[in-house]
Amino acid sequence: MTDFCKVFFLGDSRSGKTALISKLVGRPYTDYRMSVGLPKTRLEANGVHFELLENPGNDGFSSNTRLFYRAAQLIVLVFSLSSQDSLEGIKRWLGEIRQFARPDVPLVLLGCGQGERLIAYEEASAQAQREGLVYTEVQLAESLDSEQVLLWFYRQIHS
Repeated sequence: MTDFCKVFFLGDSRSGKTALISKLVGRPYTDYRMSVGLPKTRLEANGVHFELLENPGNDGFSSNTRLFYRAAQLIVLVFSLSSQDSLEGIKRWLGEIRQFARPDVPLVLLGCGQGERLIAYEEASAQAQREGLVYTEVQLAESLDSEQVLLWFYRQIHS
């Protein structure tokens, strides 16, 4: 039997969602245009099939988004380590999640490094702890072991 995991990435525009997903699927990320719609990416790691859904961040709340909130098995809130506004935007996303997602869905706060770091690990980790979130970071300029990241997501769902 094969496991299937639906992971929903949320965050403000330019928080690093598209760049992160591009790295996870092994594509170089060179297109800095905003995502449009709710892109889906499917991939497999160690026998687990993943569907990665991304909210473009510039889209206001829509009925399509509501369906993704309900179907998500894991929600990853992405913010840019180079933007205080991006971290502050997480509060708005949490409001929507608490309104529309299943109450038992695991939540991860993920700091995405893409340039100069302006947010300290301690600050982001403290915010995650206050909100009851698991916290982690990735540096997009560094090598990323996609399978390990995906399996870490899988463990968050099944822990």
